[in-house]
Amino acid sequence: MKKLSEKYPVLYMLTKHVVGSFIKTLLSVLVVLIIVVAILFFTGLYDQIASALNLKYNSPFILVPLYGSITLALLSLFIGFLLHFHKYKRARTKGRFYRAFSRIINAQAGVQVEKNW
Repeated sequence: MKKLSEKYPVLYMLTKHVVGSFIKTLLSVLVVLIIVVAILFFTGLYDQIASALNLKYNSPFILVPLYGSITLALLSLFIGFLLHFHKYKRARTKGRFYRAFSRIINAQAGVQVEKNW
């Protein structure tokens, strides 16, 4: 880990932040879930709900939230990396694409921009 942090400090910091946030969120969700299940179990409602839903390992009540949470986690990680690379890894100089695209956008918006590239 030390070699990784020395070689890629920004990636290490970002990964550490994402994993830390994931663990904190996972622990808080597990604590809340355990409390809810314990309350349902001690009140006797858990057995009624489990028999009414007929929960099995391939039940849609289990698989849909599981796949949905995995999809959202991967999507948020992907968006986070995109935002990071957009903010920190973009070039400091403007390229040909930016110059051409900004002229089109500014012309449509009616904005006059001084050409000092």
